[in-house]
Amino acid sequence: MRTTHTFGLQFIIRSNKNDQNSGIIYVRITIEGLRAEISLKKTLPISLWNNARGKVNGSSKDAKSLNVYLDDIRIKLTECYRELQLKQDKITPDAIKALFLGDHPDQHTLTELIEYHNLSQFPVLSDSTRKCYIITKNYILSFLNQKRNTSNIYLSKIDFKFISDFDYYLRTIKPLDHQKPLHNNGLMKHMQRFRKILNLGVRLEWLTKSPFNAYDIRFNKVERGFLTKYELETIENKKFSIERLQMIKDLFIFSCYTGLAYIDAISLTTSEISIGISLRPRSP
Repeated sequence: MRTTHTFGLQFIIRSNKNDQNSGIIYVRITIEGLRAEISLKKTLPISLWNNARGKVNGSSKDAKSLNVYLDDIRIKLTECYRELQLKQDKITPDAIKALFLGDHPDQHTLTELIEYHNLSQFPVLSDSTRKCYIITKNYILSFLNQKRNTSNIYLSKIDFKFISDFDYYLRTIKPLDHQKPLHNNGLMKHMQRFRKILNLGVRLEWLTKSPFNAYDIRFNKVERGFLTKYELETIENKKFSIERLQMIKDLFIFSCYTGLAYIDAISLTTSEISIGISLRPRSP
């Protein structure tokens, strides 16, 4: 196991939402490119902060006292890092943060649960369902990174507020590529998959209860259109000169008659197809 890491500590200040002239001091823990931040709940005028040194300017009693406090925080976090080294535990910014805040370092994390779910459940899920879980996982990781300034979180820290904040994140996220913004039913599918993952955590006794207990998953009723017999026959009899379009049409017709989703139909192999038994009555 590696015993050396690119471990770093940096004190920064973030402006107060209610007062742009004052800020709150944070300590940022960085290891191997990953980071976690801890609010020290210390407020001071931004003009007194020395960003280069990560300290308070001035020689006043308050400035000296705060700088001593920051030095003490640096020592304690370094001790947490060394303690994890001695235990040969996995060293991450979140592990150091948890140890510093008094959390039990052996707690299970959200990414650990997601990986266990995918490892144990993917063999029995269809390709399309596996892809959906991967998309949900990516949304969760993006939420942690953008809204919680971390790459992971202990399961014990996931509460109803976390679920509500994730819901709001999905409703307001603006896709950067060709994807369309999430509508309610698509969002609810992600929340439904997230709930199943956390329920697995409860069964594993990694969680005492699911934070989804107070969250309602509500789908909007959608009236789906359908093809008439004439429309289906028209598509079935249509011939395309382009082979790719002809194949797509054949797959669509196949899906209509079998009930398979398009993504499942296109993933079929010849070994999964067999000649069925005719249900027509035999001639006398």
